[in-house]
Amino acid sequence: MGESASTRVKVLEAALKVIARSGVDAVTHRCVAREAGVSNGVASYHFKTREALIQEAFKYHLGEVEELHPDFSHRIEGVNTRQDLIDLLLEIVQRDMDDPICIPAEYELILYARKDRELARLFSDWEFKAQAQLAQALERLGYAKPNLTARVVISLIRGLELEVLIQPALSIDVFRQRLELVLLGN
Repeated sequence: MGESASTRVKVLEAALKVIARSGVDAVTHRCVAREAGVSNGVASYHFKTREALIQEAFKYHLGEVEELHPDFSHRIEGVNTRQDLIDLLLEIVQRDMDDPICIPAEYELILYARKDRELARLFSDWEFKAQAQLAQALERLGYAKPNLTARVVISLIRGLELEVLIQPALSIDVFRQRLELVLLGN
């Protein structure tokens, strides 16, 4: 990665930190530049408008989350039991909970995407892909309604993310109990 590309990534990561800490409304070139440790001109050079900076930061976030779970597609194909699936989902959710930027940034992305059609489409496609992979695993495991169950699990994850925003000390055990009710009680 060249110097310009690494500076661009530094600015995007700084934008996500600002978004996670203070929300989208706090994003300005000046604030992000300060967070990134670069001049205001550098941030403006890479992102001509505030909206472009926000949009690119969210696109970067979606790509980073995808990379954070690079083996999800492969690992979900290897799930042989309901408990294996629960363990995999718990691992992924725990990683997200341990990252101070992931959940707040994603929440802001969802809210911002209501005003940005391209981001709404990207987020929807990203979530649809995860749901489809989950539904395939559920079908292999013999669930009667794999698509519905996958939607319920994704909704469960979204609900937990909101709770974590309100109660940061929330334990993964809360999610485990809810997930077991859905996946083992089915």
